[in-house]
Amino acid sequence: MATLINSISFLTNPSPETTRRPSGFFYQIANLHYFSLSKGFSKVLATTQITISPKDSVFTLPNWKTGKSDSKSRELRLSDAYFHMEYMVGKGQKPDVVQATQLLYDLCKVNKMKKSIRVMEMMVDSGIIPDAASYTFLVNHLCKRGNVGHAKKIVHQLQLDNEGKSSGWQWAGDEVSLCPCPLAKVKEALLTEEKPPNNLHFKAHSTKLYGFSKVLATTQITISPKDSVFTLPNWKTGKSDSKSRELRLSDAYFHMEYMVGKGQKPDVVQATQLLYDLCKVNKMKKSIRVMEMMVDSGIIPDAASYTFLVNHLCKRGNVGHAMQLVEKMEAHGYPTNTVTYNSLVRGLCMHGNLKQSLQLLDRLIQKGLVPNEFTYSFLLEAAYKEKGVNEATKLLDEIIAKGGKPNLVSYNVLLTGLCKEGRTDEAIRFFRDLPAKGFNPNVVSYNIVLRNLCYEGRWKEANELLAEMDGDDRSPSVVTYNILIGSLALHGRTYHAMDVLDEMIRGRFKVSATSYNPIIAQLCQEEKVDLVVKCLDQMIYRRCKPNEGTYNAIAVLCEQGMVQEAFSIFQSLASKQSSSPNDFYKSVISSLCRKGNTYPAFQLLYEMTKSGFTPDSYTYSSLIRGLCLEGMLQAAMQIFIVMEESNFKPDVDNFNALILGFCKSHRTDLSLKVFEMLIEKGYMPNETTYTILVEGIAHEGQMELAAQVLKELHMREVVSQHVVERLIMQYNLSAIDNF
Repeated sequence: MATLINSISFLTNPSPETTRRPSGFFYQIANLHYFSLSKGFSKVLATTQITISPKDSVFTLPNWKTGKSDSKSRELRLSDAYFHMEYMVGKGQKPDVVQATQLLYDLCKVNKMKKSIRVMEMMVDSGIIPDAASYTFLVNHLCKRGNVGHAKKIVHQLQLDNEGKSSGWQWAGDEVSLCPCPLAKVKEALLTEEKPPNNLHFKAHSTKLYGFSKVLATTQITISPKDSVFTLPNWKTGKSDSKSRELRLSDAYFHMEYMVGKGQKPDVVQATQLLYDLCKVNKMKKSIRVMEMMVDSGIIPDAASYTFLVNHLCKRGNVGHAMQLVEKMEAHGYPTNTVTYNSLVRGLCMHGNLKQSLQLLDRLIQKGLVPNEFTYSFLLEAAYKEKGVNEATKLLDEIIAKGGKPNLVSYNVLLTGLCKEGRTDEAIRFFRDLPAKGFNPNVVSYNIVLRNLCYEGRWKEANELLAEMDGDDRSPSVVTYNILIGSLALHGRTYHAMDVLDEMIRGRFKVSATSYNPIIAQLCQEEKVDLVVKCLDQMIYRRCKPNEGTYNAIAVLCEQGMVQEAFSIFQSLASKQSSSPNDFYKSVISSLCRKGNTYPAFQLLYEMTKSGFTPDSYTYSSLIRGLCLEGMLQAAMQIFIVMEESNFKPDVDNFNALILGFCKSHRTDLSLKVFEMLIEKGYMPNETTYTILVEGIAHEGQMELAAQVLKELHMREVVSQHVVERLIMQYNLSAIDNF
């Protein structure tokens, strides 16, 4: 650890001459060379390619029985065997019947029911007749899980696949054939939904939708009369873990989709709540579909639910989908209100599409809707950020000329723009002219101007402004006090800042770590350790919990060469935490790295390890992310050398941190190279790994490649449908919208 600290400058990337040559995992990419993204990912996808044997041969599956005994490793080996079988059967090969049957059993045992069913289907496709035991085992396992409807579908499907063959489990119509195997009894049990004979070791469950797939949902539903309103399965009650909740939500969604497809109408309250709940777990594609199904059923969605969906889409960056939804709803004759359009305007402005936002404003006015103060504020803020305050002022004049009526919020936006451009004197004149425009400045207006005056050290004018803040709408707020404390501390006037803090407390304002942090940072800058400790004690006494800003303020001591003093303070804070010292130290290192203070993080980590702290995967990932954030990619790779020296084996989260860091540094080509090496060294990537890579490719602007890769990964079942839907919407990967 000490070696790495000495080799890293917190200002610059270490040069190849002075840093140690990466060994082991990263020896091939020490020079950070570039290569083709498409070529790189083709190698990644090639890692699962299979050699084809002659058509007339029986192939064997990879051995999934031997290897590491942990559940994750076993499931990975099972998946490998499954994908091997799927690929080979797709090429016309026939699996070994004993192995295929055992694979079916083992997939059932780990509740991979979809894959188990697919194995059965592949056996039939290959001309293998499953024996009664394996067939009954699968049906039995489905029913034990409550998937009776799915079991019915399997029975019917396999009967159709083998129609005309002399199999022992065939039936026709409603008459159960007399066959030597017990399937007839299975069918009888399924049809009557009564408990079958004990010799089948089989329990029939109710057909309540729970944890079923879309296929199961379609086989489970009893159709009610066309003029009735159907109710959805209750997705609110049951196990509280996220996976169970999402399964119940999916069941309700598929139930609704099936019933609406049959011409039924959903309960409007339930459908609306389903829409809300799907949005909350970011199932945006399904949320949009629920809205469409409500419309198809003749239900008029209320303005609240409609606006909620549009707003949620825009917040996630899916403005294009939000606009398509609005257009579709308007085409169906559903009116859109100003609040809904505001969500679109804000979404476009946040993504730098001012021109499109203005076009949307014209469309809003043409429809007879009246823009409100929020509409204008979003537009003006976007205008000064994109084109400067002068252009924003012209826009405001145009709005007024067209009959628009902006309020004080709009003028505060321009006031903020002037201050951010450093035009403080103009901002003061603009501020003083507000009454002439019909608006009295409020506390927000005062705070905007006060901030600039204080940070520029114009204390006399700041005091004069403060003296005016005595009315109901302009009384000093918590923000006012924090502005004063922060600016005084920045200018080295810590004692005055403490006086303001005391006045704030006497005024019964709620103080927080935000109020204390500027004072602590300045005291650390001045190397006044005793006062830092006193300030922290006072802070804790007043029940202000130290936060990320506090840790970074204390780390200023490291910049002054007082690393041991800083660590001593952290030790004292650790003893006052409800969590363990190790958890606290992890939090400190992570907080420093997130704010770009990686060098002090290394210095403190060295002291922490001397006192018995052992870095874990989370700590190493934090360091990797911090180094990448500061552009020190070579140093980030050297973390793996430190891990080797500490006898710590990296895990997939460490590699994910490095891959993400490279992608954010616009080195997706290098992240793909790391991915290939990860595979070569026997590490298993997870869904997060693949998601990072697809997003990295998309951020490089190669949308077509990102779409192709995502489609391939989804086909290989290494990314979930939820992730696919999110990425499609987020990056508009419409090319794969239909798979």
